[in-house]
Amino acid sequence: MIKFFRKIRQRLLSEHKFSKYFLYAIGEIVLVVIGILIALQINNWNEGRKYKNLEIATLTEIQKGINQALTENKRAEDANLGTIVSYEKILEHYEKELPYDKSLNKDFWRLLSWQEPDFNYTGFELFKSRGADLISNDSIKIKLLFIYEEKIQYLVNDHNKTEWNFNNTILTPFFTDNFEISLKDNSAIPNDYNLLMKNQEFKNKLTYLLLIRRYGTDLSKELGFLLENISLDISNEIDRLESK
Repeated sequence: MIKFFRKIRQRLLSEHKFSKYFLYAIGEIVLVVIGILIALQINNWNEGRKYKNLEIATLTEIQKGINQALTENKRAEDANLGTIVSYEKILEHYEKELPYDKSLNKDFWRLLSWQEPDFNYTGFELFKSRGADLISNDSIKIKLLFIYEEKIQYLVNDHNKTEWNFNNTILTPFFTDNFEISLKDNSAIPNDYNLLMKNQEFKNKLTYLLLIRRYGTDLSKELGFLLENISLDISNEIDRLESK
């Protein structure tokens, strides 16, 4: 192609058609410039497509982490709600002075039981290493930071410490002094049920335990709502990027 243009220029010069030569040379330059611009546009388009695909892949991995957190949070929440049912049952027996029932042994066993969600942070670590600059949706970035660095951290650290401290320093010593523990069927039998049901200290401990457990499940419910919301946001963002 270059040889072809060169021959045309040489023929025009040899024929002393200088005006046509200059016009042709200008036209040739314009064609070259247009070619360069087209090549740059194609290159930019390819780079943009690669960037978009990487953003979609990153969002997909982050969403996997969100969905895992949603499942794990729900598992722990349901388990802790079950303990609340047991505590309320014991408290009802205390307040109404109800007689001993063997079914209470399972409820007493749950006095030392709670579930902490075991979150996988791989998706969030990917976001911190790659997504902060890669993800174009600022709303998603803000929500991710709020969920992981505020809500999840408070639930698994601050609230969990409250549970652990109360369990280890207050409830466990009382529990071991007043119950016979059976590992065979996961039950706890009161040494003296009637005395236990008149023990104000026991009621105080049970009431406080019920209070912090309800607070913990409220935190889990709020977190579950936020996780569902951002998972939907990410799905919508992936659909938007794929349609571009």
